[in-house]
Amino acid sequence: MENPLGRFGEELARQYLIKKGYKIIETNFRLKCGEIDIIARDRKELIFIEVKTRYFNQEKEIDPPLLPEEEFTLRKKKRLLKTIAAYLKLKKYPENIAWRLDLITIYVYETHNNIYHYENVII
Repeated sequence: MENPLGRFGEELARQYLIKKGYKIIETNFRLKCGEIDIIARDRKELIFIEVKTRYFNQEKEIDPPLLPEEEFTLRKKKRLLKTIAAYLKLKKYPENIAWRLDLITIYVYETHNNIYHYENVII
């Protein structure tokens, strides 16, 4: 099922990364074990990026949704790490390749968007 808000956020993240000088290698890479939103390269490092996007109403909400950062759970990290390992093996990257996992969260408001980039979120 297509998620328009998620696709919008991934496109914003992609544009943000390109402006920072990253080279986009793949988007929405899928295997049975999971999906990687964006795979990019920054210099010699391979970067796997999870994108979380949320829409926030400008009016005060009684029960606000979870923050995008809160949805990046340990379970999600484990699934991503399994998918990353499968990707590296499938694409025949050397075992010692430098890589990291980043999180980009996007807050979508009616009048603007806020983008936050967290690097190396495996810890």
